[in-house]
Amino acid sequence: MRERRRYNWKTTQRNLINLVRAYKICDMTRDKTLTEQTWDKISEVLGISAFRCRRMWFSISTIYKRLKLMIIDGELTEMEVRMNYKVAKYLNGMLDFVDPWFTSAHTKQIIKVKNHLATKRTLSILLGYDIDNGSNICSGEIKLSEDPFGRK
Repeated sequence: MRERRRYNWKTTQRNLINLVRAYKICDMTRDKTLTEQTWDKISEVLGISAFRCRRMWFSISTIYKRLKLMIIDGELTEMEVRMNYKVAKYLNGMLDFVDPWFTSAHTKQIIKVKNHLATKRTLSILLGYDIDNGSNICSGEIKLSEDPFGRK
């Protein structure tokens, strides 16, 4: 039997998370100029474009928020996430600094995270089932040729 591949943070992702934590990007919502300057600094340190840094951070943070919302809503347990080697890295403690978002987020922000299509697709693939319908992708309940979200 083949050993499961560990899904750990890539070096760039780990460095990005540490820089976002250090520069307190999550707290910078009002001052656009300062936010842009900070992303430029992070970009310079990582050696990739600020646009790519922002996209990577958006993806990481949105998946984390969606997983935590699923746990809060009782759709998933923390143990299930930790046991799934594909998503366990999201609960390894590196993203705990994002947690204040859950108490300060407006309903619209929460709905936006829950309805983000790319995040739904990614989590459905990583968890092995359609997170909206609860149907198991692996058991064939959803055909790969069909859109798992019912779009035509």
